Amino acid sequence: MSRRKLTKFEKQALNSPTCLFWPDCACYENIVHWQEALDDADRTFTTEQLEAAEEVIFYSCACAAEHCPAPKTKLYAARQVADLTLRRQRIAAAHERGEESDGQAAR
Repeated sequence: MSRRKLTKFEKQALNSPTCLFWPDCACYENIVHWQEALDDADRTFTTEQLEAAEEVIFYSCACAAEHCPAPKTKLYAARQVADLTLRRQRIAAAHERGEESDGQAAR
């Protein structure tokens, strides 16, 4: 399979230390969408929706923490990634000990 060569812009976008598309990138849109959705007290979500959202939020924040040109957003995203990472580590440790994710022992 042959691959086409990247355009000059594609090379620049991939090699840039900051996101050239911010705030028109998917990461920004995902972060804003989920901030608004989760702040809406009248909205409900299924467990599956929240699990999927966690993945999207994690990867969007990870990208923003690394590449966002806006310093405040970059710092916010870095804190969110750190919090989500710690949460994932706690859940993994609980599963290794045979506990359920709600903190109760498995039967």
